[in-house]
Amino acid sequence: MKIPLTILTGYLGAGKTTLLNNLLIQLKTYPSNRVAIIENEFASAFGIENELIDRDHVQVALEEVYEFGFGQMYQLDHTILSETTGLADPGPVMELIYNSPYLSDSFFVDKVVTVVDSLHFLKRIENFNSNNISKDFKNEVFEQVNHADIVVINKTDLVSQETLQSITLFLKSLPSTPKILPTSFSHIPLSDMLPAPCKSSPTQPISKRLHDPHITSISINVTSNINIHRLQNFLQLLIKGGDIGSVKLERGRITRIKGVLVFGTNYMKYIVQGVGGPSKIDPQTEKNCVKIAPHEFGKTWEQGEERWGRITIIGRDVAELMSILEDGVNDCV
Repeated sequence: MKIPLTILTGYLGAGKTTLLNNLLIQLKTYPSNRVAIIENEFASAFGIENELIDRDHVQVALEEVYEFGFGQMYQLDHTILSETTGLADPGPVMELIYNSPYLSDSFFVDKVVTVVDSLHFLKRIENFNSNNISKDFKNEVFEQVNHADIVVINKTDLVSQETLQSITLFLKSLPSTPKILPTSFSHIPLSDMLPAPCKSSPTQPISKRLHDPHITSISINVTSNINIHRLQNFLQLLIKGGDIGSVKLERGRITRIKGVLVFGTNYMKYIVQGVGGPSKIDPQTEKNCVKIAPHEFGKTWEQGEERWGRITIIGRDVAELMSILEDGVNDCV
C-alpha cells in the first residue's frame, strides 16, 4: 500500500511551520495519526527548525523529524508531511517522486498545500515581473501557487479586503484552480489535509529555471549574555531597512530571521521570528516584525543538554554582510 505524501510549501515566513503545528494539535483526535515529518531547510537553519516543530504538545506518533538539504526521503510506514524550504519549487519534488521507481512504488503525492503571506504576496509577484534580472531565475512565489491544490491565504487580519480580493482573483486565474482558504495564524481544518486521490503527474509544466543565487543565508552564534531588547531592536532594523555599520540596508533585502536563544541561567528556550518583505505596512505591524519570546510550547533546556543560541538570516546577498551583521548581533550585550 502506497503512503500518501502531502507537500507543504510557501515562501519564507508565510506560516508553514505554524500550519504544521496546528495540524499536529488536531491530529491527536484523529484515529489514523501516525505521521512522519520530513524537514527540508537551509543548511544554516538545521537544528532551529527542529526546535520550532511541536513534538511534545500533542500525543501524536511523530517518529522523527528528518532535516536534510538535498531532498532525500526515507521509506516509512505511515503518512508523511513534507515541509519544504521557503525557496523551494514543489514541481521538481513531485517530478522526483513520479520518476523514481523506488519512491513511486512506496509513495504518492496526494496534494500540494501552499501557504501565502498576504502582506507581501502581490508585491513579490509584481516585483519579479518588473525586474529584468529576476526573469533569468525561477519565481518560487509563483511556482508554489501554480502547483498548489490548496492555497492557504495567511495573515488576512493584516491586510485590507481589497488586497485579499486581489490575491483571490489572482489565484482563481491560475490554470491549476486551487482550493482557496483565507485564514489568520495558519488555522485550517485537518479535514482539508486528509489524503486525496493520487496525482498521476504534475498538472502544470515544471520550471527549468535556476534558483536565484543571490538569495543566501548566514548563521550567527549568539552568546547567553545577549540583551533581548537591544537584539530585538537591531533585528527590527534589519527588516525595516536602515544604516547598519557602513551599509545602508534597503527594505526587503532581509526576508527571514529565525533562531533559538538562551538567556543567562534561564532554562526556557527563546524563539526568534522575523519576516521581511517589499511591501510597506502600517507602523504597528512593522513594530512587531520581529518577535523574541519564550517557546510557545514551553520547551526548556534539559539537564545536561548543550545550551546554544543561533540566528539564521536569509535575504539578498546576505553572505556579503556576514561580518557587519555578526558584529551587530554581538554588540547587543
